[in-house]
Amino acid sequence: MTKALVQRRILSIGDLHGDFEQTSGILRNLGLMNEDGGWSGGSDVLVQTGDIADRGTEEIDVYKALFRLQDEAKANGGELIMLLGNHELMNLQGDYSSANSMGIANRTEAFGPQGWLGKELRQRTQVVARIGKKIRLRATSVVCTCWHFTCSC
Repeated sequence: MTKALVQRRILSIGDLHGDFEQTSGILRNLGLMNEDGGWSGGSDVLVQTGDIADRGTEEIDVYKALFRLQDEAKANGGELIMLLGNHELMNLQGDYSSANSMGIANRTEAFGPQGWLGKELRQRTQVVARIGKKIRLRATSVVCTCWHFTCSC
């Protein structure tokens, strides 16, 4: 008896900037999210390279969907890695100069150390991801892949 070769795709998306409709469409087109909003990527790995916050008006919906998919992916043999983008960092530091939604008081509360979004981001995101022998990192607006001390960006 032979085992079927299982392909594990490694995909990367970034700069979703609060556009839930486009985010959902991208994830469905990649086969990572089903019509009900659940994980359908099997053992695939999605690296979300940050910048979910700001510019758009549905960033909370995007965060909630990605957090849910992150949990579902793990439960189904896949992985959703969320890298901390400069817009997340700005909001975590109280810089709302690119923000379009939520209002400053609500944003301060949500992204603060005790806020639900601030807590989730501090627990769920990372600044570097290692997948196999390759390292993915975000350097401001550039995503680099590093292999044996050589990086391509």
